[in-house]
Amino acid sequence: MHTTEYNVRSNFFTVTKGPSVIYRKRDLKRIAKNVRKQGYKMARDFTEGKLPYDQIVDKPPYTGEVHFKLLLENYVATSFGLIIEEV
Repeated sequence: MHTTEYNVRSNFFTVTKGPSVIYRKRDLKRIAKNVRKQGYKMARDFTEGKLPYDQIVDKPPYTGEVHFKLLLENYVATSFGLIIEEV
């Protein structure tokens, strides 16, 4: 299990350099494809929640309030869990 940042708003533009990079859906699908080629599987769920807390995007300076998404360099990001298992 590993977590990383996931760009929920763009599948084309994102942060690719610096202390924090943000993976897009297409990046995570490519990772899953490479994982399969090596004999493993990776669970993926790109479902965004529909509850009130799921809609909050914390912006700098971050408030510390409850949120699942935050603005990182003009991109809305959330955490994405990579669960990789043997087939």
